[in-house]
Amino acid sequence: MIMMVLENFSALSVAVVIIVIIRLIMTRNGQILFISVFIASILCGLTMLKTHNEKTWLNEGVQTTRVLVKKSTIDIDGDRLRFTGLVKLNNKPNEEVIVTYKIQSEEEKNDFLIDSFFDYVELTGSLSKPNQARNFNQFDYRKYLYRNQIYWIFQADTIRKLPEEKISMPFSYRVDRVRTLFLEFIDRILSGKTSAYIKTLLFADKREMSESTLENYRDLGVIHLLSISGLHIQFMIALVRNGLLKCRLTKETTAVWLLVFLPIYGYLSGFGVSVFRAIVQALIATIFTLLKRPSSSLDNWALTLMLALLIDPYQMYSAGFQLSYLLSCLLILLSNQKNVQLMSPLKQTVVLNCTLSIVSIPVLSFHFFEFSWIVILLNFFFIPLFSYLLLPLLVSLFILGVLFSKWPLFKWVNAVSDYLLDGIEQGVKILSESYDFSFVVGRLSVIGMIFLVLGILVFLITLEKNRGHRKNGIILIGCLLFFVGLFSEQLSPVGKVMMIDVGQGDSLLIKQPFGKGNYLIDTGGLVEWKSVEEWRKRETPFAVGEDIVLPTIKSLGVNKLHQIYLSHADADHIGALEEIIQGIQTQEILATQSTFLDPSLEAMMPEFKKRKIPFTILSRDLESVLGPGLRVIYPDEDKNLKENQNKNEASLVLYGKIGRYRWLFTGDLEATGEEVITQMYPNLAVDILKVAHHGSSTSSQEVFLDSLRPKVGWISSGVNNIYGHPNPEVLSRLEDRAIDVYRTDLRGAVLYEYYTFPFIKLNDDRMIQVISHHDDTN
Repeated sequence: MIMMVLENFSALSVAVVIIVIIRLIMTRNGQILFISVFIASILCGLTMLKTHNEKTWLNEGVQTTRVLVKKSTIDIDGDRLRFTGLVKLNNKPNEEVIVTYKIQSEEEKNDFLIDSFFDYVELTGSLSKPNQARNFNQFDYRKYLYRNQIYWIFQADTIRKLPEEKISMPFSYRVDRVRTLFLEFIDRILSGKTSAYIKTLLFADKREMSESTLENYRDLGVIHLLSISGLHIQFMIALVRNGLLKCRLTKETTAVWLLVFLPIYGYLSGFGVSVFRAIVQALIATIFTLLKRPSSSLDNWALTLMLALLIDPYQMYSAGFQLSYLLSCLLILLSNQKNVQLMSPLKQTVVLNCTLSIVSIPVLSFHFFEFSWIVILLNFFFIPLFSYLLLPLLVSLFILGVLFSKWPLFKWVNAVSDYLLDGIEQGVKILSESYDFSFVVGRLSVIGMIFLVLGILVFLITLEKNRGHRKNGIILIGCLLFFVGLFSEQLSPVGKVMMIDVGQGDSLLIKQPFGKGNYLIDTGGLVEWKSVEEWRKRETPFAVGEDIVLPTIKSLGVNKLHQIYLSHADADHIGALEEIIQGIQTQEILATQSTFLDPSLEAMMPEFKKRKIPFTILSRDLESVLGPGLRVIYPDEDKNLKENQNKNEASLVLYGKIGRYRWLFTGDLEATGEEVITQMYPNLAVDILKVAHHGSSTSSQEVFLDSLRPKVGWISSGVNNIYGHPNPEVLSRLEDRAIDVYRTDLRGAVLYEYYTFPFIKLNDDRMIQVISHHDDTN
């Protein structure tokens, strides 16, 4: 955890480290303090050594190479094939890469599906570095792969399967081969959803679970039920132990067999974070039992944690690791508390469920910016459902499948199981779509996270100690700290204007201080050049709204959009609108009449009506100030627009003061519209100009720039876009006028922050941009 602080000073890690240090000091036990510092020093030293020694031997560019395939990572989605592979280097250590390949034909795809378990391939293509985060708080793929010791993406142009030959293979790849054969065996004896759920719940392979199903579980906050947990391992241990004892084996012999069974089961399950924790804890407890030495669950947990970090210290960065070890530790601590033990079973279940849900909030808010509040209630239904029905059922079906898979009666049982699982999925889907149960927290500041964690800590202390009449006061203080932290980002005194990097398109967020209003100008979107053949369609296609805009604005604590302004109806400005209104509460949509009459927007009208979102027609005649302090200065559709005029010239133009500066948002306005604005508003003063049309040569004419005299220009354009935006001539015009330029294609999203404090005459602001990280691969 200390390494997390040293590396990126994350709010979550700072809060946890401070609490751990305080807790250690409060023990007043020199031995515990010494051992803790000693172990932390070893872990930090090994992590630094690991970081220092890790390097890549590969070089960027076009090349041909041979790759050993990690079979369990093979994923075919539409026309995309992806897997992890080991590049075999002469006289140098082997190195893992991510291989991606665009399948060329439906026949080739069928060949891969039929014979997807190829071992060794020759690739021709190019190595490139993984993508970095281009928006604030966005998932950084390069950093994620780096923490898994992967530094390159190999974009293959051709894949040639090599004949089988004897090649040296790392132990992990040999185990992966066995696991893949085992998963293939499950597919032979079982089918449909039953096979998918057995591989998911018993062997941690979610590849056959549909993304829509996973998303429904995720929306309800019960996705953890589809991961192997301590509960699964305890069930399997109980199953094996009871089976062996019924065979009249002694307890000692049974324990020895468990020492054999658990590692085998771990390897077949992929030894993920939760699997490793649960199995190693059980192994340690079994070893101490055989040695007839006492050990506590907390000691076993601590030894498992240290072993996990010694093997791979980078695990600590993942949400799964943090949640698995945090919640399992808390469960151990609470189960040993006398106050909890004296509760009735029902009350004990309620307290444990609520406590685990509350304690997980800091981790969920840090990684995902939101959590599902309904999970506290759903756990009362879904945990017994999975524990006492699905898990025993799937284990039984797997055993029966091994013995009787050829029997017609078993195929009928398999079909009944599929029907039951489909019914559960339909129930989850209906519940997920009925209401948005998520609570948006945002990526909290260090101060906000400390308040949140302190509030939770006070709550835990009240469970541990009974303080009589003072208890209510302590609970009140804890609630106050908790809710201050929880709402600190939503109600932040910091106002924000962000130009989101949506690639080739436009999307700008305006977030007013103290939660007074959240406004989006355009949504970004992908331009579809042609229809895609059915076999090429991906189950999880990239979506600007779902993958970029929504996570980015939610990370700022935006829980609803008061208004969405649409500049015009081009796909790169409104294409993600439907995804956004489905993903976040939207109170109003505003655009010009010509934009609302566009066929692409008319097609969304049923969705507006379904969600009861009103839409307002804007034009220059509307003189009232809009939500974020903006006015419409163009177009006047009765005067400025001509029949059959292109969409760009009909762009909505908004002007107003935000923070200390005067802003002009121009959409894709072109020269004709600029000329009209210059004539209508000859004295219009602008500090920050959103440069029109992504910096196209058809916009930002000299007369327009000379009239406005902006100090700063924001340009939203995609990296290496096919249009050549921004145009060199436009950049030259801006440079000649000493206009500071911020571009998304070079450095990602741009964020302007301004601070206002009531009753205090203090104004401050700053403008920052996502800065390219240092090259981690060197």
